[in-house]
Amino acid sequence: MGAVAVGTYQQVTYERSVNTATTEVLQRDAYEGLDVVSTTAEYIGVGPFLEPSTVTVTLARSSDRAYSGLPNELARAIGNRTGENVRVSVRYQDYQRSNTSAALAGGDRGVTRSTRHGFGPPAATQGYG
Repeated sequence: MGAVAVGTYQQVTYERSVNTATTEVLQRDAYEGLDVVSTTAEYIGVGPFLEPSTVTVTLARSSDRAYSGLPNELARAIGNRTGENVRVSVRYQDYQRSNTSAALAGGDRGVTRSTRHGFGPPAATQGYG
């Protein structure tokens, strides 16, 4: 039972460090317009003694701009923070936002903004008041 608790603690600590490193990298001006949707760590090993092997970072973006150096930059930042060498994959979810003034000109009653707790851009929903 103790080994499982230690393994779980190590995984939680590692995943927090991955999230912190990812956030720090994405706060740079070069990555303005990218929002973290999720991070997923894959592990290899037996039982509670797992080693991180791959981190997948899913990002929301409002343009199809390429960020070719981002996976390596994230891998370096994660490695520096965790002491683990990992492979990083970056997945993008593209989205587009409407122009609020154009929506209101069409007779809409308003837009209510709601956010998910965690990562990602806010969702816009139609208000019916």
